[in-house]
Amino acid sequence: MENLDLDKQIENAVVEMAKNPQNPEGYHNLAQLYLEKTDYDKVMSVLESLLAIHPNDIEALVGMGTMWFYEKDFRKSLSYYNKALELNPKNFLIYYNIGNVFAEWKNFAKALFYYNRAIDLNSTNPEIYNAIALLYADFEDYIESKAYYEKALSLDPENITALVDMGN
Repeated sequence: MENLDLDKQIENAVVEMAKNPQNPEGYHNLAQLYLEKTDYDKVMSVLESLLAIHPNDIEALVGMGTMWFYEKDFRKSLSYYNKALELNPKNFLIYYNIGNVFAEWKNFAKALFYYNRAIDLNSTNPEIYNAIALLYADFEDYIESKAYYEKALSLDPENITALVDMGN
């Protein structure tokens, strides 16, 4: 039944988009619904359509960067994130995502640089500290890793990632 409801929401979102194809919110809404349905090809198609008419839409650029990240095409991912960063250099999430790309490439210095910029903009997000902790663990610096997990837990004592990883 839940899937049927989601299909109906998608159908309604498509109709709304058709009524006002220049409104980026319609695209964002539809992409979110497809994401909930785990139809990633359609998410990317909707975001590409949005970027064709609004090439500087930050949310769509970050969304495409994230989609390519999960597809393991880190170069494409980074190109979308860099474009978003040019347009909005005060968005911590963009720095965090770029840090994730460099972490995947095992480029410790660049990953740490971008994670630290994310912290400069949002020092209360425990996921940034978790990412740094994992980065240090990947490079076998377990003392630093533990310190960053502890920082994440100081911000969110129920943080599952930090609790699980600290146990390992």
